Amino acid sequence: MKSPVMKNSHINQKLSLFWVIGWVFFFSTSVTLAKKLDPSTPTLIIVFIRSLFGLISICPLMLRGNRRKNFRFQDVKVSIVKMISYFSAITCTYYAYRSLPLATATAIGFSGPIFITSFSIFILKEKIPSEKWLLLILGYLGVLVIIDPTTIKFSTSILISVLANIFAAISVNTTKILTNKNQTKTIIFYANTFNFLCSSILMLLFLH
Repeated sequence: MKSPVMKNSHINQKLSLFWVIGWVFFFSTSVTLAKKLDPSTPTLIIVFIRSLFGLISICPLMLRGNRRKNFRFQDVKVSIVKMISYFSAITCTYYAYRSLPLATATAIGFSGPIFITSFSIFILKEKIPSEKWLLLILGYLGVLVIIDPTTIKFSTSILISVLANIFAAISVNTTKILTNKNQTKTIIFYANTFNFLCSSILMLLFLH
């Protein structure tokens, strides 16, 4: 008979898998729709609309229950790094997917897990088993074989796509630190607020 702790852990793993699959689906849909937009549409507008929608969606949850607890945010230094890296990752990702062929952007995007795992060694002080490294590398090599990277020419968009993965890796790892002291909805709320404010300010400064 399984103990309550093991049972809860098993349930949490299933829920985590469900959220990851959901994220992949919505992310794929989001970047595909963004690519279909008129090329003259600034990336900042897409980030602005995304963050606005995120804020509208999360606000009802923030207003339920203990509001003081919901809006209290701990570990400000880490949260600043998280929010800056998250905004940078989102902006670079949309720009890259709209500028590159979908196959190329996807191939570079699949390097994300390698960056996340690498950064976890320095940020989270995690020890990564050699088996995990082997699976990551083999998986990425499989993607490269299918995509055929010899047909890809280096450009600024490719560099931005790689930067998107680096920023995303920092964001994911710092989020893991923040979840130890903060509620998930609190992290999401402040990340979307930061994105909304940054995209708004940048649009006012650079878009006329």
